[in-house]
Amino acid sequence: NDFRSLSSDPNKLVFAYFGQANPWKGIDLIIESFLTIYSHYPSAQLHLNGLSQKMLESSESHLELRFAERCAVLLDSAPKGSVVLRGPYEEDELTARMADANVVVMASRWYENAPMVIQESFSHGLPVIAPRLGGMAEKIQHRQNGLLFDPLSSTGLADTMRWCTDHPQLLHDMRAHASASALKAAQVLSEHIGLYQTLT
Repeated sequence: NDFRSLSSDPNKLVFAYFGQANPWKGIDLIIESFLTIYSHYPSAQLHLNGLSQKMLESSESHLELRFAERCAVLLDSAPKGSVVLRGPYEEDELTARMADANVVVMASRWYENAPMVIQESFSHGLPVIAPRLGGMAEKIQHRQNGLLFDPLSSTGLADTMRWCTDHPQLLHDMRAHASASALKAAQVLSEHIGLYQTLT
């Protein structure tokens, strides 16, 4: 296997979450699914950008208690080094953090409209795994610039993550499609002007 990411280890497959830490984003589902496939591919790693150990343990944390407890239980069962809590991040840290990833994972439980993380991922040449819901399904072309899974399936995300471990070359090839899917300012402006002209 050869995961030719920007990371230093070509054999390591890094799944990465970027975003807020709350139950609606499905971080607990991501952790659970990752642990399901980890025994199959122990060189995989999960980076959680937006969640820290302090957030899980602090009595002053904004995290909903049941959600925090579920994440803590899952993380306690994770083999050492398999899941990395990278904590909150600023906009100027995004590029460096995405450079460590091979694929971005989303598991939102709601119908996202136009999630910024998909655009950010495409801008960094990263394919995105997401549920077949709302704006996420509209932006991702399955097995072209990312992968879609059935959110109603109990194994949907885990099966999709396992597919990534089994198809490193196809996953790598998705990077070019992801980059081509990134919105360009000039393109967006031209499309808006064209739309306005049809209305006048």
